[in-house]
Amino acid sequence: MNSLQLNLASRFVKNCSDATCDVERKGLMDCAFREDAIAEFIELLEPQAESRTSSLKKLFPDMQALYDSVMAGQDRSEQLRRQAAIAWVLCRTKHLLKLGD
Repeated sequence: MNSLQLNLASRFVKNCSDATCDVERKGLMDCAFREDAIAEFIELLEPQAESRTSSLKKLFPDMQALYDSVMAGQDRSEQLRRQAAIAWVLCRTKHLLKLGD
C-alpha cells in the first residue's frame, strides 16, 4: 500500500548515506524514486489505500517493529533479499486469495 512504498523509499534514501560509491548511491536513489512513483500510482488506483493502511495498523500495531527486527543487523544486500521475499509472499497471498473468490 501507499505507506509501505513510502516507507521503502525512505529506507532507500537512508541507505544512501552508507553507500560505498556513487554508483551504489545512484542505484539506491533510483529505487527510492521508483517507490515514490509506485506510491503515487497506488493512490490514483486506490484513493482509500491510506485509510486501509491505518485500519491495518490498528489491528497490527507492532507490524513496523516486527519488520524492523527482521531487517536489523543485516547488510544491505540481505535486507534487499528479505524485502523481495516479503513482497513475493504478499503478492502470492493476494493471488491465492483472489483464486478463492
